[in-house]
Amino acid sequence: MQKKLGKELAKRNIALVYGGASVGVMGAVADTVLEEGGYVIGVMPGFLENRKISHKNLSELIIVESMHERKA
Repeated sequence: MQKKLGKELAKRNIALVYGGASVGVMGAVADTVLEEGGYVIGVMPGFLENRKISHKNLSELIIVESMHERKA
């Protein structure tokens, strides 16, 4: 299912904006979007980025101060 969603987003030229982790369902969707030539933006608070779970191949990674700022 993740691959299907990722391929469809890339095919329709829809950028993916998500939490920025390399793990889990959304990490798999991000991988597929990138593999298909799509654009992926991660938004992650610094304390999570410091745990080394951020996706290293994103088109753009935005580091924010808090979960509140991330959700905004």
